[in-house]
Amino acid sequence: TNVKWNSIDEIDDVSTHYVNKLLKSLHLPKKLSWKLLTNFCRDHARTPMQWNDGENAGFSSVKPWLKVNGNYKTVNAERECLNENGVLAFWKKMIALRKENDCLCQGEFNSLYEGNAVYAFERSYNGVRLISICNMTAKNKKVPSSLPNGKVLVSSYDNQSNELKPFEFRLIEVK
Repeated sequence: TNVKWNSIDEIDDVSTHYVNKLLKSLHLPKKLSWKLLTNFCRDHARTPMQWNDGENAGFSSVKPWLKVNGNYKTVNAERECLNENGVLAFWKKMIALRKENDCLCQGEFNSLYEGNAVYAFERSYNGVRLISICNMTAKNKKVPSSLPNGKVLVSSYDNQSNELKPFEFRLIEVK
């Protein structure tokens, strides 16, 4: 997750400093400028890796070049490895499924639905049809009625309703 920067002095990114000067010259309100800057800033991706909940998130025994994200006590690699319902566990499950399923590796791709921040596509191979549905928003979205029904093989939530939860992904086998 992105770090909460308190001032431009905490940011090392040269591009962000350049944009900061540009925004100042445009005389935009400070709150708006700061919001634009922190959304633009590349240093979010450069903060120290959060390995554990120890000193400096387990990254180093000395103060790192950029500050450690304040959420490192609860968001870190060690904790994620122990979370059976976490993102890492989900991706391990998906990688294993892909390795054992020829349809996911070799199947023909067909886009089925693009709209309202929901995206669905199909992979088909040797009579097997798999549909991936993704909700790309932080809001609940209806499953498009134009999509065929089937058995949910994987879901990022334990959800089989007609509504996709925020950022939900489902893989459905159609018979």
